[in-house]
Amino acid sequence: MMKYNFFFNYFGLLFSFLTDLSGQGSAFYFYNRKNNFFKKIEILTLQQKKFLNIFSKIYTKYYPDLPCIFYFGDSEKNLQKKLKKLLTTRELQQINQVLINFKPIFERIYEKEKSKLIERRNELKYISNGKEDKKVLLKLFNLKNKKNIKKDEYKYNIFLSLNNDLINDCAGWYWGDNNVSLEISDCPIKNLKYVFGGILLHEIAHDLFEKSSLYHDFKKFCKNIEKNELLNKIAKKYKITVSELVEEMIISSITPEGYFYRKYFGKLPAKASVIEFERLRKKIGLALVSTLQNYIKNNKVIDRNYFEIVINSIVS
Repeated sequence: MMKYNFFFNYFGLLFSFLTDLSGQGSAFYFYNRKNNFFKKIEILTLQQKKFLNIFSKIYTKYYPDLPCIFYFGDSEKNLQKKLKKLLTTRELQQINQVLINFKPIFERIYEKEKSKLIERRNELKYISNGKEDKKVLLKLFNLKNKKNIKKDEYKYNIFLSLNNDLINDCAGWYWGDNNVSLEISDCPIKNLKYVFGGILLHEIAHDLFEKSSLYHDFKKFCKNIEKNELLNKIAKKYKITVSELVEEMIISSITPEGYFYRKYFGKLPAKASVIEFERLRKKIGLALVSTLQNYIKNNKVIDRNYFEIVINSIVS
């Protein structure tokens, strides 16, 4: 059965803060986070601006390993050990200079964010106690009765991060090795069912799909459609591959835009604005409602027929 470890740590949050401040964060979805942080911290010195440029270069060079070390590490001592293995001596010195320089600025933000993160962590723990949704998700990907399951194969570490006053700005990111981050600090408590069922389980569903025997069949399926002109045109529009497009629509048709989310978590919260990619996800989710309802009702596993229905929905 799936388990969740919800947590946050000081240096992970400091790194997250620097990520947004330097413009390396969630630019695909959210454009105002950097500006919101600048409003809180007054004017940056010339030296601090130089440090942010240094941070950006190191971040880009060592992405995604560097964020993972900060988000999913434990003590400061172990953090330094891991950084020493990853970075050059000069880069280690530089990243530590950046951290030291921005700590006094971040302290003021951290004191305000800490209590909110604790409250949201406790609420997510409560919401995650449900069992039926977990069983159904594992069944859809043919993992419910999988043999030779590794220890903690379905235990997920969830790093809770900042989203800087943007109440509709909550994103989830899968980092590999059962590690997920949720940008959540200003998300309303009433929306945490959506955060769990629609954002976190969406990321976990990607992982379950890729761990399942179904994924091999999916990759073979994608080889037969990768030259489809219309699919390529749509994928190119969003700067992703055809297989990435189709996988995203398969997962979205389950949660949050699909029947699975509706059945176990209710209605989606209203959003002030919706980007075009999300409109496509919503279209696919609506088109697959009756199909997924049938699969769940009859304990069926996602299969080639499901893939084909998703494809037809994308191009229609």
